[in-house]
Amino acid sequence: MHTIGPDDVYAAPDFDTAAEWADRNNRLAEQYTVEAGRQNDPLWPFVRSVVAVWPWSAEAHARELPGSVSACSPPATPPPTPADELIALADRVKALKSSDSSVDVLVEIALFTASPKAVSVRANAAGTKVIYTDADGNETTHWPWDWTHQQLGKSNRRAHTAAALRARAVDMMERRP
Repeated sequence: MHTIGPDDVYAAPDFDTAAEWADRNNRLAEQYTVEAGRQNDPLWPFVRSVVAVWPWSAEAHARELPGSVSACSPPATPPPTPADELIALADRVKALKSSDSSVDVLVEIALFTASPKAVSVRANAAGTKVIYTDADGNETTHWPWDWTHQQLGKSNRRAHTAAALRARAVDMMERRP
């Protein structure tokens, strides 16, 4: 398979596999282009994969084949989507037996919505606090809200937190093309 643009040539075990790799690469390149909003940008790099005859010796093909198979074969299991990660976090929150500030940080980031006061949020290096950034680039560090704290006799905060994470995941899945 020949990938035009970066001008890479991969040794494929057979024609059908090369065609499959080329098709997947072309779909991914198109997806990245669309996600970046660069479909009509003449400066966006052109990348296209096509099936081509191996241009070098049979020995070179045999030598390159294991690396090509590793580089071009799809992963055994697809990586989790952001929605999958939110659902896993919801399950983690629901399973907690006590408050957990590191989970509170993850929830705070997962449920963050940009506003005039804060355009982004991230964890500090220790994963124990959240750092909010405003539109001017100023950062402020805070403890996260107690998303996982349970008070006796009060509503089930962990269940509400898990439900909010699941609702965000459903919203992401509905907006996905």
